[in-house]
Amino acid sequence: MEEKIGLFWHQHITRLGRRTHPDATIRLVDMRHHALCLFRAFGGSGSIQIAESEPCTYTGLRHWAERLGGQGRRIILARLGPHYFGIPGSIGFYPDRANNRRLIDWWAALAAQLGMCRGSWLERHIQATLAILHDYPGLADDYQHLVRAELIRRPQPDSLPAERASQEHQLRQLLTNPGLRPKFPVLFDQLEPVVLWLMPGPRGQASACNHLQKNPTQKSGVHQSQRDNRIRQFNYEQDPGDQQGLLIFRPESIFSWSEYSPGRHQEDANDDEDLGEALDDLDQLTLSGQSVSMQRVLELQVHQPEQKIPRHTDTGKGDEWDYVNKVLRRGCCRIVQKSADASTGHPLFPLSASIQRQLDRQWQHWDLQQRRIQHQDDGELDLSAYLDQKTRRQNQHRVFQRLHRHQHDLACLLLADASLSTESTLRSGRSIADVMSDAMRMLAYTLKKQNDPWAIYSFHSQGQVVHIQEHKRFSDSLVLDERLFWQPQGYTRMGPAIRHAVSLLEDQPQNQRLLLLLSDGKPNDRDYYEGRYGLEDCRHAVLQARRTGTHVFCVTLDKEGGPYLPYLFGSAGYSLMQRCEDLPLALPRIYARLREYWL
Repeated sequence: MEEKIGLFWHQHITRLGRRTHPDATIRLVDMRHHALCLFRAFGGSGSIQIAESEPCTYTGLRHWAERLGGQGRRIILARLGPHYFGIPGSIGFYPDRANNRRLIDWWAALAAQLGMCRGSWLERHIQATLAILHDYPGLADDYQHLVRAELIRRPQPDSLPAERASQEHQLRQLLTNPGLRPKFPVLFDQLEPVVLWLMPGPRGQASACNHLQKNPTQKSGVHQSQRDNRIRQFNYEQDPGDQQGLLIFRPESIFSWSEYSPGRHQEDANDDEDLGEALDDLDQLTLSGQSVSMQRVLELQVHQPEQKIPRHTDTGKGDEWDYVNKVLRRGCCRIVQKSADASTGHPLFPLSASIQRQLDRQWQHWDLQQRRIQHQDDGELDLSAYLDQKTRRQNQHRVFQRLHRHQHDLACLLLADASLSTESTLRSGRSIADVMSDAMRMLAYTLKKQNDPWAIYSFHSQGQVVHIQEHKRFSDSLVLDERLFWQPQGYTRMGPAIRHAVSLLEDQPQNQRLLLLLSDGKPNDRDYYEGRYGLEDCRHAVLQARRTGTHVFCVTLDKEGGPYLPYLFGSAGYSLMQRCEDLPLALPRIYARLREYWL
């Protein structure tokens, strides 16, 4: 009886202290594509993705039921950062389900407009609201519904202390009439959060690139987990190591998740604990540079030290696109190109006879394909063109067609990602680098019999130094058992690598040029080249290459790349491999289709 009464009391107090409306709640998983389409339609950047927002500290006055039940200390609101657009996982702020749906549409429009406004966070919201109401009159009625619902949800000024009441009264006027100027500064830490507005991202994330260069090591920010697609804030702290001296504490003292713990038990993870729920209970996550216990949860990449530049190299300067200032930063990074003679040999098993016969049959079929050219002066009668001429009375006298085997004038460069992420082990026990090496060898076997010039390069980066490894130059002959393997290391600074590969292709006399990019993840590096900056720089490099007449096509192994791949390469500019093991046989087919489609 005592347990039943306690459970009833707990459920009753929880219902009294609840601020949301479960009957009118809308889930983000059901509205994610809708919100993303609206965000893009209103002018939002294609590199910004929608993720589930994390709770923040509640600054308003708590209800007596919340204080009694220990609730209301945190609240989940929509957030806008430079790399992500965060929306609560469940939206039930208003008792009307239609208003909650209108709220998602308003957040999408507001997030797209905020990126074009300047000033303080309040000034940007006012400018964005006025711009939306002016440019999209159809949203004015939805905004009025949301304002009325928000005013009902908020506490009445008469029930608040004098200072909070004046702040609340001014905020209500700003919501009703966004064109009014505030009479005194709005103190948001004393007010109930405004659900219609977006919370800013973590401090320091919107800094300009020149500020980030001074502090290349990121001290704080956000991380989007690929497991639950949720944004989590983090801080980096220096590992005290053995410098903390002798620490005497009581035996019953136990470190919690919010305290420092230099874990070294990545391989022996505790399966009895739900680490994701433990992370959700923290307002902010603190990481140490030498701790690897969090790598299981956040899938962080281990940093490698700078490597010395080897012999037989050519150094140059690379450019990057600064999306904040809309300027191409010339010579901001260094390109180190290692010659093929200096590459490290690696024993590779030769291609089996069955695989060689399969590749021969496939390529013979692709190579012997002929194209039917219409509207010729002589040849075989084209019945379709003849009927069009007779029925539509067109002045088209060339109603013949001919079979023609097109002579390709193509130069292809295969650029492979050799970053540390390719060291990951697959279920078959092989690494991604081994599978990519097999794919390159099979493609090299098929290309070896063609007259088209081709080359193979790989790349990785260490900060602002991009290492380009030659495996085969356009003028070289290749032995298939040599020089098609690399030791995974470093990061993926993709934009400068693409620009350097395009410069190599531009030296070729062929009319058609193809850059075939082979990667397993999105652009990233250990400094500021992360998130939206890396995506925008890579996209600018792809657009810049296509303006020069170079076709760029990406074959990726990143299963989580669906949101950003169309933005970088276009809807028809990439191929996503669902199984990494299928890459060796699929890469020659992809090249053959590109060869027939583009040329």
